[in-house]
Amino acid sequence: MRWSAALLLLFSISIRAEDSLKVGSHLSTESNVLSEIILQTAAKAGEGVATRGLASGDLFDSVLALIEGKIDVYPVGIDRLAREIVVIEQPLNLDSVNKKLASQGLGVAVPLGFKRTYSLAVPEEIARELKLKTVSDLISKPRIRYGFTPGFMADRGGFTRLTKQGSFPRTATVKELNHQDQQTAMKAKKIDAIDVFATDPVIRKYRLILLEDDQNYFASHDVVFLHRLDVAQRLPNVWPRILSLENSLSENTLLDLNARAESGNAKLADVVAQWIKNRPEPVQSAPPAARVREQTPAATSAQSEESLADALLRMTERHLILVFAGLLFSIAIGIPLGIWANAWPKLGKIITVGTKLIGIAPFLALLVFCVVVAQGFGPFPAI
Repeated sequence: MRWSAALLLLFSISIRAEDSLKVGSHLSTESNVLSEIILQTAAKAGEGVATRGLASGDLFDSVLALIEGKIDVYPVGIDRLAREIVVIEQPLNLDSVNKKLASQGLGVAVPLGFKRTYSLAVPEEIARELKLKTVSDLISKPRIRYGFTPGFMADRGGFTRLTKQGSFPRTATVKELNHQDQQTAMKAKKIDAIDVFATDPVIRKYRLILLEDDQNYFASHDVVFLHRLDVAQRLPNVWPRILSLENSLSENTLLDLNARAESGNAKLADVVAQWIKNRPEPVQSAPPAARVREQTPAATSAQSEESLADALLRMTERHLILVFAGLLFSIAIGIPLGIWANAWPKLGKIITVGTKLIGIAPFLALLVFCVVVAQGFGPFPAI
């Protein structure tokens, strides 16, 4: 009896886990707001259990969590996804990204209506004093003190893109500060301008002025839901409701939600609940269901098995190519070095020391170095 009861309990837990919608988020206010919107929207379907998971801001870790089934949905900027994960440049749209992601059982959907784009912001008094309205106005002032986050400094769509325009002063005072130190320095008036997203609650908190991007210094792209393709099949009532969030959030609306959530005057769940209450109830009609079928690459179980087999073959082929390519390079480099080391003992000592030093270096450090050099993931840094 005890064994049967335990098996029954395990079976019921597995069913519940399978039927749950696991929403990924990290520690930022905006991520928590978006995940709460998904959770409360899913709860209205009355199907399964919606839970929050994954306190990580690393996109690569989030993609792995999606592939492994630890989470089902994760909000992300489509440009960052294309640049860091699927490695495509043009055309940058849902179809091209989905083609790349399908083999991993993932897809993107639901452009939320607001753009993920960097902006430069200054306090109101500085904007008035220096008559600043645009980014070009700002960078023309020689004595501006900048405080930029590490993410902005490292992002090719951020500081690199700004300086490539050629008009950013090389002599400018630029400090690299994390988000908290950036706010502290701004409050103490030790910096004049910072990088922000247009929906960052710090804009309201410190009464900042967003400067117009008059020269298209920064790219602007949609924020979408990166999701597991099997969600539509597992939760057929929840998924149409999630699809109904398309174009539901403008920059101003999300900025307001973020600012209210971060103010501490109201609980995050209450802030989101009020927004959902005031939002028109989505109509459950045929189009959302049709869109679910379109976004699911396997409409039948036979097609799903075929898709899985194709993906397995493709991944096996890729793995073998990487292994043998690495082996080929090892042979091509190692054999000549061995011959030279044997022919010239003094050179052999240098080669031996050099290979030992490379062997001492941590694997992850080498991998990060290769990724930085290649400017993205893919076969080249792996080899």
